[in-house]
Amino acid sequence: MSPRKQVLRMVRRGRRLKDIARELLMPYQYVQAIAADSGEVYAGRQLDDEQRSEIERRRVDEGESIRSIASAMGLPKSKVGRYARRRFLEVEREGQDDGVEFVDASTKSEIRRCPKHGRVSVWPCVACAALEAIDH
Repeated sequence: MSPRKQVLRMVRRGRRLKDIARELLMPYQYVQAIAADSGEVYAGRQLDDEQRSEIERRRVDEGESIRSIASAMGLPKSKVGRYARRRFLEVEREGQDDGVEFVDASTKSEIRRCPKHGRVSVWPCVACAALEAIDH
């Protein structure tokens, strides 16, 4: 069996590209190129523009859940969820104007920590701001 057919068979079975490269003793870039050229959906593959717009359309216009979008498009739920969350944060950042900063707490460099309430994804801390408003 040719190396290309071996790689494609393993990709279709859901194996990770890194594991395929190790097992077949091939460079990772070679395995990745075969998988990308084949058009197969595999772990680590980036969403293309068409998939992004389809996710946005289904999520915003039709209000579909991330799980149903992922199932219908044949994509991992985590990939659809991460993209939807990232896009949501981009839209929120574009609309902010009152000193509130939406932070993507999934990246360590963006994590904010409130002294009273711990990790927060909105700065300043919403709970502290609410307590301050009650006191005044």
